[in-house]
Amino acid sequence: MRRMTSILCLAAALLAACGEETRNGQLTLAGSNPLKLADESGKVVEFLAGPTKVVFSAESSRRFKVSVSQGQDKQATFSGQAPAGSGWNFTLRGKDIGQQVDLASDHKVEFVGRPWRTIRDGGPCGFNGRMVIEEEYQTCNEDWRVDFADSASAQPVGTFRSKRDNLTCLIYSRDLYCRDYGPNPPYPPYPHYPRRLSSAEDSVKKLNDLGVSGIKFD
Repeated sequence: MRRMTSILCLAAALLAACGEETRNGQLTLAGSNPLKLADESGKVVEFLAGPTKVVFSAESSRRFKVSVSQGQDKQATFSGQAPAGSGWNFTLRGKDIGQQVDLASDHKVEFVGRPWRTIRDGGPCGFNGRMVIEEEYQTCNEDWRVDFADSASAQPVGTFRSKRDNLTCLIYSRDLYCRDYGPNPPYPPYPHYPRRLSSAEDSVKKLNDLGVSGIKFD
């Protein structure tokens, strides 16, 4: 059985399993100064308070990228290494990610109501079958917050926050059995056995059809 809490991807499992998570939210500033982030190119980008999009991209060995953008003109992408077993909840020092700010990601999921289960076909299995999969879902609310603090003074600089309600979370998924549909098309072809003749008249008719007028016995 594979057990997880998933919103679009495995948000509570290993980062490497998540692939990419995109959130649209609001950036608020602790003071009057903008949030300054260094892009991979070395350029420093200044972000003001307002609508902001953050993309979290996980790679192998828990290596990840974070892209912060406001519109088409302002975007900064940087990468780092997430602590083992932290999912999307982690704290990174600015010096470890090439930034002047520390980053703290806090991802929370609240479950609402009763879960429900579904049965569906999964990937191929057997000779020509499909794996039957049982999955359990539950309605959930997500609150994702990323705090930025000055690396030197530890003073808050700004906060990005994304809240989404009434989502569908995958609680667990497990393989039940392989439903084998057999060869399709049939290969090798099914044998066609000769029809059993039911009477002497059928025997004579069969001989006539073959153009045999009689049988001679030596």
